[in-house]
Amino acid sequence: MELTLSTPALNNDSQDSDQHKPEQVQAWLQRLPLININETSHQLHKALMAANRAPMKEEWRLQNLEAFREFVRLVTEKLEQKYNNKPLPLSEEDGLTAELVRHFQIEMANGYKKFINDVYRRYKPKLTGKNAAALVVPIHRAIRYLTATLLHSYQFYTLCPVGTWHEIHQLFKLADNHQLTDIEIDDPLNTAIPKSSIAHAYKQALLLDLSDPYHLSAGMMSKVGKYLDRWASQSTIKRADPELRDSCQFLINATADRGGEVLTEASCPEGDPKNCYLLTTLELARTIHGQLSAYKDGDKPIPDGLDENFFNQNTHQMLLRLINSWGVNPKRIFPRTAQDEKTIELIFGLKSICFYTNHGHKFITSAELMGPNKQRTRIGSLYAKTESLEEPDHEPAGIFDEADSQNHSTWDLIDESAGGLALGATDLTHVKVRVGDLAGIQERGEKSWGLAIVRWVKCLSANKMEIGIQRLAPRAKPVAIKVLSSNNEESEFMPGILVPELPALKQAETLITPRGIFKPDRIIYMDDGNMLYRIKSKELAELTGAFERFHYGEVDI
Repeated sequence: MELTLSTPALNNDSQDSDQHKPEQVQAWLQRLPLININETSHQLHKALMAANRAPMKEEWRLQNLEAFREFVRLVTEKLEQKYNNKPLPLSEEDGLTAELVRHFQIEMANGYKKFINDVYRRYKPKLTGKNAAALVVPIHRAIRYLTATLLHSYQFYTLCPVGTWHEIHQLFKLADNHQLTDIEIDDPLNTAIPKSSIAHAYKQALLLDLSDPYHLSAGMMSKVGKYLDRWASQSTIKRADPELRDSCQFLINATADRGGEVLTEASCPEGDPKNCYLLTTLELARTIHGQLSAYKDGDKPIPDGLDENFFNQNTHQMLLRLINSWGVNPKRIFPRTAQDEKTIELIFGLKSICFYTNHGHKFITSAELMGPNKQRTRIGSLYAKTESLEEPDHEPAGIFDEADSQNHSTWDLIDESAGGLALGATDLTHVKVRVGDLAGIQERGEKSWGLAIVRWVKCLSANKMEIGIQRLAPRAKPVAIKVLSSNNEESEFMPGILVPELPALKQAETLITPRGIFKPDRIIYMDDGNMLYRIKSKELAELTGAFERFHYGEVDI
């Protein structure tokens, strides 16, 4: 097979080869000022780029790359803390930091690809035995870093670098041709399993792509990556055979610059099957079903190599999404219809939505005496500091008697279905949006605001964005809520939204609140401006990074 892995051109003017001796590189790495992350990241990135462009012995290159791995991990984890969970688009500074993290992954992959190219070209006529075995570690590492590049692209809803998938497929095919895919090796950066393999790394990349990444939040995408560190091996990869049909199968075209697709009659491999593989996720789906059953029984799944607290409430939501991606072949429920020259008004954030759905007026509670004890009459300026309450990730604290004008924006309608809309906008640098955000939606000529949820985001360029939103309700009612702590202390009032019953969709009335409110059978005081109600939370309907939506029942005060 022909190998076309892209690598930076070498700087043949480089004469000082001693600086690339492994012992010299290791000593330099140990002297890095890790306490100063900005300076360290600059020095490390510069050194990595220089090493990838310098001529050196093959064994030196591999040893140096292995030494770089841990330091690249330490630096990128610190840098990621600067922009993790921030809505899009990122600020210019955060955007540059995020791109630096992605470029670290690209450069690490470049180094391993350079080693692979050199070995392959040298031994191509007789790439067997010991010579072929020398490629196991670099192929595994190159796939891992190319996958990390994909992950960072998915997290920020940007397009993946052209050629990334083409190279991942090439690397696996090279390993498959020489029976290297299942050889187990150490991977210190994957703490979930004792040994890894090229097949495991390849399946992890495929499953990441097949998880419907542009419909997941950045935090959930990171969690999917960690989940696959442990469970990617539950899937199987084989040469494509059109006669072998089973559920949970995906077709992988190893000559294409894309991941996989659901296996259908239309996608059945044609021509040379050596260029196609079948990924089967049946066992992985059974594993996820078992973990979901544990949640249903009131337990948490066993972490089994993952962090002790890996399986929390957010993970339950993640598993529900993954079983739909890997266990059931999803189909669009409603067809989309292209639209021309139509605009949609959007508002983001619970506080702003409460203001607009209250006809642009300050929310006033029903009486001066609230709850079981005397309370403030104004809407709370601070979120309650009781156990299990989390302040929303980017919802500004403060009273909701006014709206943030920056949360209001106009979008062009791209296409529409009964269930949702695809929207696009340019030059909306003031608008911050993430998958899972709650949106108020108003169409041209309408006076009322409906509710929707952001389901996917794509950043096509620095100033151009597309989003997909799912309609939740044609109208909504703002309310104020408060809860009690275990020692009977009341929180201040917080914004909430009542989602009305929709009989046609068999959708019962639900309550939307900031994150951290829901607990089964929790007593909540809710004021709709006319009356104070004492309600009890029942069942969680949806949890995102921005809000909770749950069913409730009314109880006597």
